[in-house]
Amino acid sequence: MMLLSVLASTPISATQRNQILFWFLSILLLLFTLIGGIGWLFERYIARLERQVDADMWKLVYTRIVTTPQQFKKIALKKSHRHALKDFFLPYLLIALVVGIFFAYQQWFDSTFTFDALFDYTDRGFNTLFPVIDWENIPRSEFFGVLIPSDFPALLNSPRFVPEAMISYLLFFMTLIAIMLTVRAVLALYARTTRIYRDANISFTKSLKEVAKKL
Repeated sequence: MMLLSVLASTPISATQRNQILFWFLSILLLLFTLIGGIGWLFERYIARLERQVDADMWKLVYTRIVTTPQQFKKIALKKSHRHALKDFFLPYLLIALVVGIFFAYQQWFDSTFTFDALFDYTDRGFNTLFPVIDWENIPRSEFFGVLIPSDFPALLNSPRFVPEAMISYLLFFMTLIAIMLTVRAVLALYARTTRIYRDANISFTKSLKEVAKKL
């Protein structure tokens, strides 16, 4: 209601007011949807990664090889760290390849190809594949002495494929895969570690309910 009253009292056209209100409500709805969806997906994914601890430890617990919380944490953490080394190896290898390919291409094929050229959207950068918006020159209107965006900014680049930018595309997608694998490795390590410390005592604690079931 406050937004509506502010828009109504501001000296702009009705079309501009409707556009501002539409974008505000759309962004608000999108934020709520994204936050809820990301939270739900994060919980599901973490629960899935935690199951690695079950796969590593259930037989040791079942056969009574591990009988104390201290043993459980020591062995489970050691196994978790081994998984982490394997998980982090591939993304680190990809990053090393990206750096190697970049300098090799610069040295042997094109000495003018710089790091900034990777982000170019005019001819040789991977940003040619994406829409580039002119955020610096957003149309603004004055609201009670404060300039706020009043319209969507201009589009500087429309997505298109540029053959000269193939090396940028290759490096970009290799880096993107490496980042995704790194995030997955970090989440997996976090999930396993929290599961280990959470379940170390629970797994060896007698429950009165379980005892009652056996009576």
